[in-house]
Amino acid sequence: MKETIMTHASSVRRVVLLSLSRVQVLICHALLTLMILAITAQIVGRSIGFSIDVTEEVARFSFIAVVFVAAGYTSMHGDHLAITFALDKAGEGTFLRKLLNTLIFVFTVGFDAVFLYLCIYGLLDGFAWPNVSPVLGMNVAYLYLAPVIGFSCSIVARLLTFAPIQKSTIDDDVHAAEQEAGL
Repeated sequence: MKETIMTHASSVRRVVLLSLSRVQVLICHALLTLMILAITAQIVGRSIGFSIDVTEEVARFSFIAVVFVAAGYTSMHGDHLAITFALDKAGEGTFLRKLLNTLIFVFTVGFDAVFLYLCIYGLLDGFAWPNVSPVLGMNVAYLYLAPVIGFSCSIVARLLTFAPIQKSTIDDDVHAAEQEAGL
């Protein structure tokens, strides 16, 4: 019975991680497509002597948003730049390695949480004191939604795969969930 519950919990965790990963990838794809279309329209428009003002801001806002969603994705998967000299020198399965992994986990989740807090603060501040884009007529505070989404996903994923508790990594779980889904 206990094994069935643990297997089900592991399966649910994998599905959640896969969903978080896919949401971020889909958002990045949509934003990159929007940015490419805006830049293409801007180039074509300028080459025929027609200016499309909205393309400049759409391209800029899409780029900013994709950077922050992708930053959350890379943080979630541990693909960000890291200096692992001390971790590499610690032997596999040693207390020092577990301690270093725990410290890395705490600092990474701490960074994500501080960044998330600051972005939520910026979002709320932007609603209290709107800064409206002149061309789009959109409150620029909505740009803070991108890092809120990215780093929220990163925090949830890291908490679900806390290294000393779980034996698998985020990438292992996402890969296993993809195989279960037949992808």
